[in-house]
Amino acid sequence: MSETTKHTNPATTAAQAFKNALPFNPEDFVQMDTWRKMADEGLNRYVGWLDEMAKLQRNSYDQLTKALEERNRAMNESIAYAQKLATEWNKMAMDATKRVADMVKPQN
Repeated sequence: MSETTKHTNPATTAAQAFKNALPFNPEDFVQMDTWRKMADEGLNRYVGWLDEMAKLQRNSYDQLTKALEERNRAMNESIAYAQKLATEWNKMAMDATKRVADMVKPQN
């Protein structure tokens, strides 16, 4: 008696089992131009959306940078003005003190 033993590749068997388990034939999708076009259009829209988001993000960073520069300029001007005001106030206070001291100082 001679028995013929059929040897099969386990990877091929697993791939075939996977194909059989799918509710569709994957080869049908490869041949479907409509599906491929829809997938390409969807991908192109997504890439376009990402490009637009990157552009908006760059614009928002530019606006933020300009706003921070303007804020810093205004703060520096305010500090300079406050220093000038303090210097003038000190000078006026010193002059007023000297005048009062001269008025109350006894005359010889």
